[in-house]
Amino acid sequence: MQYAVAATWAFSKEGVASAAAHLDGGASARDAIVEGVATVEDDVETGPHFVGRGSPLNSAGEVELDAAIMDGASMSAGCVAAVRGFATPIRIARDVMEKTRHTLLVGGGAIDFARRHHHKEEDLERESREPVVKHSTGTDTVGMVCVTSAGGCCAGCSTSGPDGKMRGRVGDGPILGSGLYADADGGACVATGDGDISMQYCPSFAVVKMMEEKRGAEEACESVMKSVVKKWRAQPENRDKPLFDLSLLAISAALDCGGATITTTKTVMDGEEWEGFPFSYQSSKEKEVTVGRIASMSI
Repeated sequence: MQYAVAATWAFSKEGVASAAAHLDGGASARDAIVEGVATVEDDVETGPHFVGRGSPLNSAGEVELDAAIMDGASMSAGCVAAVRGFATPIRIARDVMEKTRHTLLVGGGAIDFARRHHHKEEDLERESREPVVKHSTGTDTVGMVCVTSAGGCCAGCSTSGPDGKMRGRVGDGPILGSGLYADADGGACVATGDGDISMQYCPSFAVVKMMEEKRGAEEACESVMKSVVKKWRAQPENRDKPLFDLSLLAISAALDCGGATITTTKTVMDGEEWEGFPFSYQSSKEKEVTVGRIASMSI
């Protein structure tokens, strides 16, 4: 079976390796996404990147997490938001998809559900760490996409949102069409950045629909990014503002991987400071994960 799996940011490298290992062992795209994202969530070192264990606190001094998964082969999905006390919310999201007739559970309802299904509850506030970029408007959400030649197509996302956010705030991460979307006819896409803005434009849905029309992943991401920026700048209150953070990453049904970014975040890679969007990638043709770079678009 041929496959391609990719995830936002370089810190997702171990998660992509885990997803690829599961695929090599015969796992489905759905299994691979859950295990890959959970690997990132469960590593306290990724907490300062606003993901899972070790994530920064909200305005009430709590670690509050969101996660979602969408299977583009069955068009089924599960999402949770404002979850406290569980380090791997992607696993709870999967249970919402597979064990309920609902799609999204939030807050106390999601926590009760997690307890009933025996997910491990912990005091995550003790592990909280300083974020990579304090009070950033954008976040280093982990979004992961996987497509296989056997028809598997899946997207997953996990985030705590920016540090100091209002209690109960939910961004684009667990919202279908915004933070993630998958449809086996087109492929899968995830988004990361300032979710409070990007969720107004449903970029992941738009990218997948373009790939459904046989557009390449990079072409689709760049086209949608241009459209989002054009619509955002058309608002009078935004004309003199600097661009917000947004990055898109997709894999098409043809296993083509690409992305686009307008982020101005600076990342140190290979000993040099670099502006743009790094992502982790592995396919059935490679034996190890590579970290790619997408330069910021001039729009």
